[in-house]
Amino acid sequence: MNTVRAEIILIASAFFHSAWNFIFKRLGPKHSVLLLVVTIATLTSVCVSPFTGGLTIGSALGLAFTITAGLFEAGYFHSLSRTYETAPFGISYSIMRGGAMLIVTLVSVSFLGEPLSTLKVFGVSLLALGIFLTPSKDKTQINRIGVFWALSCSFFIAGYHIFYGLALDQGVSQVGLFVLSMVTSVPFLALKSRAVAIKDIKKIERKDYRWIIVAGILSGSSFILFLYGLKNSYAGVAISLRNTSILFSQAFAFWLGERLTRSQWFGVGAIFIGAVLIGQ
Repeated sequence: MNTVRAEIILIASAFFHSAWNFIFKRLGPKHSVLLLVVTIATLTSVCVSPFTGGLTIGSALGLAFTITAGLFEAGYFHSLSRTYETAPFGISYSIMRGGAMLIVTLVSVSFLGEPLSTLKVFGVSLLALGIFLTPSKDKTQINRIGVFWALSCSFFIAGYHIFYGLALDQGVSQVGLFVLSMVTSVPFLALKSRAVAIKDIKKIERKDYRWIIVAGILSGSSFILFLYGLKNSYAGVAISLRNTSILFSQAFAFWLGERLTRSQWFGVGAIFIGAVLIGQ
């Protein structure tokens, strides 16, 4: 696979990720819809696994890292649901992705031996500035509860990304990692929301089921495409292109009728540029 093709795959991954989040934001009830989306994403990955090298576990330590990533995934899905119940799409998406990049960088530099370059320092500073600027003083846009859940979600995103990397280093296959982590997270998600999900699943409109299927396929595909783009491109380029999802999310937010203030545009821009610099 050549570099240009890998870059196209990475941009497609970014678009798919923002698209499934956009679809999920529009649908309800959230717990029931999310449980169905995650299940479909898992089934999608299982279906493609025979064509992508199978479900290799690697070592026992790799399995432990994968299960831990799955627990973070469960926390991510729960906090994502609460975020979209309490906050607008474009603002919260930027906070979640930017906050996750900030945490991953700090943990990687502090504990995983990743070198701290001048670009990373500048990128971290921009991320922090963007996360500060993006929430508005206008409480009709996003309140403290929405900010809390978006930041909580960024913590869980960072957690599963870190343990994904550790699991891959232990020889867990790419699709195998995603499938096994999702298989871990789905039962916890179902256990957490089983009463609400079972009660509310009847409230889902029939016409929304097709969008739930689309969201599930996009969710699974976005991760698989990212891993294959990462394998065939430079890590910095891969992460930078993957974070174009922040820009795509703003286009979807505009579609939803959300409008940002000038300071929020500066915040979103700072988050995007900071994420790109950290990936270099």
